[in-house]
Amino acid sequence: DPRPPTPDSDLSLTQPPVMQSNNIALSSGGSFFVSAADIEIDESEISSSSAVISGGGAYIEGDTAVAEISNSKFKRCNATVGGAIAADLAKKVRVTDSTFETCQAALAGGAIQSTGGVLKVSTSDFTDTLVDYTPEEKCVTLTMLGSAGTGWEGARLLVIPRDDADREGGAVSSNCPGTCFGETCQWWDAAFGTPDDEVCDYNGADLMASPYGCDCGGCACADYETDDI
Repeated sequence: DPRPPTPDSDLSLTQPPVMQSNNIALSSGGSFFVSAADIEIDESEISSSSAVISGGGAYIEGDTAVAEISNSKFKRCNATVGGAIAADLAKKVRVTDSTFETCQAALAGGAIQSTGGVLKVSTSDFTDTLVDYTPEEKCVTLTMLGSAGTGWEGARLLVIPRDDADREGGAVSSNCPGTCFGETCQWWDAAFGTPDDEVCDYNGADLMASPYGCDCGGCACADYETDDI
């Protein structure tokens, strides 16, 4: 189940060593969800832990959060991003003398995914970690109308990322915040949403509603009024 943030408490998993297995989160942090707090994991094992969105083993968020992970093992963890660990704007994540085995992500970070902040990894082993994502190639035809003189010379092509563009209408929103589990609502809607063009969703679930509670204001998928390209 989704885990509520714990902004005023730190977590230490050093004595005794912790064994976590077969945990599932409907949002992020299969075994541990840490928000605006510190976490220390030492001589522990997290296995067969998964999250629908981020951090199959552990999810750390907040610009004051610090994670120290050492002498630990992550096995068979999986998520959409950050198969074992996902850090979203965390102040610092340091991983030392740890192993990651058979961890998998659907889109990014087979073992570790970090957005912003500082990530340091040393003397650690990664075995059979995988990102199961293949980008789709698209062909775009450009047509010049009313051309004269030098034609295409000096022309510029603006490529707008998928997460900022309406899939059908070609509309752009420049105010879609990237605060929804490390991405924008438009990114999640484009990758996993239903083609309704009225709500930002993840497999039909409204990203602005519980348990996600994302800020989708300014995103094209939230039916935000945008300017045409």
